[in-house]
Amino acid sequence: MMGGNISVTSQPGQGSTFSFTAGFDISSGCEQPQTAPVDLAGLKVLVVDDNEAARIVLSEMLTSFRFETTAVESGDAALKELARASAEKPYDLVFMDWKMPGMDGISTSQHIKQDSKLAQVPLIIMITAFGREEIMRK
Repeated sequence: MMGGNISVTSQPGQGSTFSFTAGFDISSGCEQPQTAPVDLAGLKVLVVDDNEAARIVLSEMLTSFRFETTAVESGDAALKELARASAEKPYDLVFMDWKMPGMDGISTSQHIKQDSKLAQVPLIIMITAFGREEIMRK
């Protein structure tokens, strides 16, 4: 129906390979896919992690992408930093550790999203190195 072929090659004890070809027309009604901007240099990013080694590694990686990166060690410190920066240049993105003592990443994220005083609510990406603390210390 689509002008293609279906084939199989098989060898006992080795396995089988199935393949097919099909012809597709390009639809004129499709929207072009949205892509991220090529140059994200200058994006303001906050790293929130109670593990110092994880904070340093992630901050250095993000800085290598030419992001303007700041790192803090707790949910409380993150809320204070976001409030401080809101009047000047708000954060665009937060990398939030999920598992932290005190206020964890989920609670901190909820506080951020409900904070009506922030000029801009940043996008939050939840991360974790939980259970790998010993690996990161070595």
